[in-house]
Amino acid sequence: MNSEIGIIVTIVFLFLVTFLTFPVIAEEKTTEVTVQVTVSQILIVDISPKLFTFSGFPGKVADPTDPSITRDTSSVYSKGYYFTVTNLGSVNITSIKVRADLPTSNPWGQGNPALHQIGDFVLLSNDTTAGSVKYYYVAQRLWSTVPPSYVVPPSGCPSPYSWDESECKFFILRTAFTKYDDGEDWYIFIKKGANYTDGAVYVANEPRTSTQSGTTDFSSIASTSLTSNGNYGYAYLKLSSDSNRIYSLEGYLIVNTTANEVYFAYWDVDKTSLASASGVYLWNQNLVSGASKDFRMQVRIPFGVPAGTISGKVYIIAIGSISG
Repeated sequence: MNSEIGIIVTIVFLFLVTFLTFPVIAEEKTTEVTVQVTVSQILIVDISPKLFTFSGFPGKVADPTDPSITRDTSSVYSKGYYFTVTNLGSVNITSIKVRADLPTSNPWGQGNPALHQIGDFVLLSNDTTAGSVKYYYVAQRLWSTVPPSYVVPPSGCPSPYSWDESECKFFILRTAFTKYDDGEDWYIFIKKGANYTDGAVYVANEPRTSTQSGTTDFSSIASTSLTSNGNYGYAYLKLSSDSNRIYSLEGYLIVNTTANEVYFAYWDVDKTSLASASGVYLWNQNLVSGASKDFRMQVRIPFGVPAGTISGKVYIIAIGSISG
């Protein structure tokens, strides 16, 4: 009797275990919902880093004070530092142009750093060729002055001892040269034609540096003619004390009718277009949405800049097409 009861209990137990562990199958039913997003057209550009802080001495190429700023090491002479332009918008950036803050009055010989502007110091490069990266000014403004007494002007210009600006003007393009890490003052005479826009430019063969006087006799210097459009004239200058000219300084000299407004410019296409010079965009290809492009910045401190802090802006202007 007891054995029969045990058999019955065991059968019931197995049945319960089997019932309790029998798998439960969940049924799924999929219903689709369509999500559509229309991305509107907008042009957004980001620059990183947004602040560059440099320090250095006159006649030198400055170094950044922020150690996180990345140096371009493709050339021992470049001393340039990277910044990145990123397209955060929804349309292609088709080109990038640049301008920089410029002084509104002559800062040289005034002893006041506040009169200077960042355009006197900043050069940029879009070059990706390792070992031969070249830097160009956005734009400098040049101011006429009296030539040093030891300089012999071109024929037709007055002596420095009796200098006047009725027929000739004298300018100094002040910079520093990275190959030798030395300041360079390039002497430039402009002699008037019918007015200054169609005049002649006389440029030193060698600059004044900390160790040399540079060109002092302009009586036998060959001139370069300014190309005129009426209101402005221009000539393309290529200056170098380096025999292979890899690290030459190049740009457009742009002059108005009275030569009271004179620029040495390259990347600033708005300035170069004053004279119908071709000018160059910092970038003139598509930069698609989400893409980035690295450029390089260099800061050269000329001789004769007073101690202090000079703060200004470089404007990176992205151009794109928005339809409709």
